[in-house]
Amino acid sequence: MYDRQNRIPEAIKQLEQLIPANPNVPTLIFELGLLYARDNRLDDAMTALQRAVLLAPDYANARWYLALLMEEKGDITGALEQLRAIREKNADNEALNAKITQLESTPPVTAEGGAIDTEPLQ
Repeated sequence: MYDRQNRIPEAIKQLEQLIPANPNVPTLIFELGLLYARDNRLDDAMTALQRAVLLAPDYANARWYLALLMEEKGDITGALEQLRAIREKNADNEALNAKITQLESTPPVTAEGGAIDTEPLQ
């Protein structure tokens, strides 16, 4: 509810209170990571998304947003690692393949705008 009302700090506070009782639920940690990113807390966002990926290695959207944040911070190698892991099970995803091609170009063409505003994988 707070998120839909654009009350991001309140939404973060609520999720931060839920996670200690649910420390191994990747979807909650993923949502917290997205909220941190929307609140421009990029280091916290990356930590949360890394935790979600650790808990659920096949969680494509957690890897997708982690890769976008890594790209935004200039870690192209790390971003490509995340994207290639997604491709192992989603080889036909056009958005994914386009992003990999973009980052593999020399020099890499980085995304414009905030990574968090990118659409999730379908």
